[in-house]
Amino acid sequence: MIIDHSTKSDKHNYCEGLFLDDKDQINRCIRPHNYCKYRCNEIINRIENIRNYSCYTDCIKSVKNVIVIKPIPPPPNFGKWKPKLHDKCDYMPNGDVLFIPCVVVGIEQIGKINFAKIEFVSRNGHKSQLNVEYPNKKFLKCGEGIRMRKDCN
Repeated sequence: MIIDHSTKSDKHNYCEGLFLDDKDQINRCIRPHNYCKYRCNEIINRIENIRNYSCYTDCIKSVKNVIVIKPIPPPPNFGKWKPKLHDKCDYMPNGDVLFIPCVVVGIEQIGKINFAKIEFVSRNGHKSQLNVEYPNKKFLKCGEGIRMRKDCN
C-alpha cells in the first residue's frame, strides 16, 4: 500500500499542511475522494494514469471514514416558545433525522412538566397523535425545524 496514513488525524494533518488556515479547503480535503486524489497525485504523476487510478482506488478502500451526523444546535429562541392550541409546529420522530409538520391539538401540564398533544402525518402516511414534552429540541415552532416551510403564518 502506497498510502499508509489514512486515519482521521493523519488526513487532517496532511490537509492542514496543504491549506494552512483555510478551514473550508481543509474540510473539503479531508473527504476521502479529495484526500486520496491529493495524496496519489503527490506520489504518482497523473501522466501514469493507470498507476495513479490504482493508487486512488486503493486509498479509497483503505480510508476508514465514519460518517458522524452532528446534532443540529437548537434555534436561538429555544425554550421561549409556548405552544398554543392549533399552533403549527415541526416535530422530529424518534429514530428520524428530519422534521415533519405537525399541529398542536391539546395542551396539558402535569406537575412542573408541560406536554403538547400533537397531530401529524408520519412518513408512511398514517395520521398519528402524540404527547410531547416541551421545551424539546425535537418539537419546535413552525419553521424552525423545517426552514423552507411557507405555511407558518
